[in-house]
Amino acid sequence: MAQGYKYGGPGGNNGNFNPNRTTGSTVQGFKHQGVPSAPYNLRYEARSQQEVDVYWKLPTGQDITSVNVELYQQQGWFGGWEKTDEGNLNGSTETVTVENKVLQLHIRAVNRFGKSEAAIIKLG
Repeated sequence: MAQGYKYGGPGGNNGNFNPNRTTGSTVQGFKHQGVPSAPYNLRYEARSQQEVDVYWKLPTGQDITSVNVELYQQQGWFGGWEKTDEGNLNGSTETVTVENKVLQLHIRAVNRFGKSEAAIIKLG
C-alpha cells in the first residue's frame, strides 16, 4: 500500500467501508427536473396581408406553466434587432401584425424552474 493511505481512502474509516451499502436516502421514480425544452415545430400562416398566425408545439411532461413570447423588429436593412413587445401566453398560437416589417418571434416554454432556450421564427 502507498504510504499514508488506509482502507477506505485517505484518513481511513477504520475498515467500515462497504461498497455495497447505500448511504443517504434513495429517490424512487426520479424524473429529471429543470427548465423545459424549447417549443418546436414552429410555423406560420398568413391571416391577411398584415397579419400572420404563428403556431408551435410545447414539450410534454415538463409541467409548462406559460409561454413567453418576445417580438423583435429588424432596424433597417442591415440593422440589428430591437425588442418591441413581450408577453406570457397559455396556448400554442399567437397572431402577429407584420405591416411590411421584418420580425422575429422568440418563443420559450416556462415552468417553475425557469425559461427554456428560445425557439426562433422569422416573419417577413
